[in-house]
Amino acid sequence: MARRIAVIGLGNFGGQLATELFRQGVEVLAIDGDSATLEDMKGRVTDTLQLDATHERALAAQGLEELDAVVVSF
Repeated sequence: MARRIAVIGLGNFGGQLATELFRQGVEVLAIDGDSATLEDMKGRVTDTLQLDATHERALAAQGLEELDAVVVSF
């Protein structure tokens, strides 16, 4: 079973991390508030989600506790 990891914030570090994890076979959910950044990540991660991660309720509603890990990168 593949590991499942969310990366929140896709700046230089988060974007590179998400891409590398995906390349290594990890299922990656990339989360960012910028639609252009997410569009650029398509095909380089398993799935994308546009979300303002500073909104606690919106973030809590995503079921991230079911993933193996969550990286906050902003």
